[in-house]
Amino acid sequence: MQLPVQIDTVLADDYHLDIALSNLLDNAAKYSPANSTITISTRTKSGFVGIVVTDQGPGIPEEVQGKIFSDFFRVAPESHIRGMGLGLSIVQRIVDAHHGHIELTSALGKGSTFCVWIPAGTSASSSVLAQ
Repeated sequence: MQLPVQIDTVLADDYHLDIALSNLLDNAAKYSPANSTITISTRTKSGFVGIVVTDQGPGIPEEVQGKIFSDFFRVAPESHIRGMGLGLSIVQRIVDAHHGHIELTSALGKGSTFCVWIPAGTSASSSVLAQ
């Protein structure tokens, strides 16, 4: 784990953010070879904190990267890997509800990196989903 970012507060609902990150980590574990490394790190950019999950899986073909956040979409539906194709669409909904965005960097044979960008905040009691 690499967490060098020095931001005290993000505008987030911890329960839902936990679900989003759990889905990303679950996918990373399911699609990566046994005993490979999954890295969690942080980044910053103007007004946002990024939480990054990087795996060493097979990568996602460029031609389907725009579809992976759609409900029930699976890159390889015939795969032996369990799933319904809802995990990444749930991640997308949670990130959208936080007024954030998600970036994907992936290449075949080189794994995938997902960065969830959440607005940096000024109040520890802020919750964007509790309305």
